[in-house]
Amino acid sequence: MVSGLEAYFKRRFIELEKEGWKSNVDTLFKTIFSSKYLESRKSEVIEKARSEKKSILNILVEKRYINFQNLDECKRVFNTCYGLKFGEIFKEKPQLIEKVRKIIDYRHKIVHSGRDVTVINYEEVPDKPPMFASKQLLEEILKNIEEFINVFHKATLRVTKE
Repeated sequence: MVSGLEAYFKRRFIELEKEGWKSNVDTLFKTIFSSKYLESRKSEVIEKARSEKKSILNILVEKRYINFQNLDECKRVFNTCYGLKFGEIFKEKPQLIEKVRKIIDYRHKIVHSGRDVTVINYEEVPDKPPMFASKQLLEEILKNIEEFINVFHKATLRVTKE
């Protein structure tokens, strides 16, 4: 499900530009690349975009310069590039951001941990009751991700073009 969220963010990031949203690419470069590599990476991306007849944003996504499985990075790049602020988008449901952040964290623990993670929140036990991987948990995760995407998508449709 986290991979689905990542795919959505990648696609939507590029779609917004195609829908006519003005992207702030120069500031985005400064957000993504450290000052040490800024000019060389910027030139590389611009040249690749020209040679492949693709948008700069498309190249940034294809080359994985943006990690769309990192919610903080998603917040940063959508804000920098399009002025979309997760805090404003989710002001009616701020807990949804934290739920999705936890879902992403759980996924990373499961995938990158070298051990059995039947208890998903093992680092919080015994302060909190253990959460076991279950169908009920999966359904809750699906509901939260679906709601998160719907709220975000709806907000991107309401933004005024610049």
